[in-house]
Amino acid sequence: MSKAEELREVYARYSAACGQPREGKSFADAFRGWFTGKGKDLSEDEKAFMVGVGNCVAEIREAGGECAGEAFEACRVIVSEPRNRKITGEDLVYASMHSHVITLAPLLTPGEAEEILREAENIPKSYRFGVYNEMIKVLRDRMG
Repeated sequence: MSKAEELREVYARYSAACGQPREGKSFADAFRGWFTGKGKDLSEDEKAFMVGVGNCVAEIREAGGECAGEAFEACRVIVSEPRNRKITGEDLVYASMHSHVITLAPLLTPGEAEEILREAENIPKSYRFGVYNEMIKVLRDRMG
């Protein structure tokens, strides 16, 4: 199984877990700690997702040029979310993963960076935080 396929599975597992009702969780819980600087209590699903994405990206980076096509596919997976216009905790976690595109960008060709940039432009404005803006800048720089 390729690292991009593994990454897709990590996203699918997290998405499925987020579809399960969580007792005692309110909409406000999605934001608790995000803007106070005190940290957010992550669920086990969120932790597993973040570790899974990080591990896939690290393995792609370690492989370097041998895995360049994997970097492109991984970036496509990462910028595929979030897509909901209404802010959810799940989508905030997806948006935080955009930082991994920044680390994979050196492995992209200028054409691939342009394609990822076009896909990233479909991310709703409500999720365009600082990491999104940095990701866009890195992709534009990679395009040359």
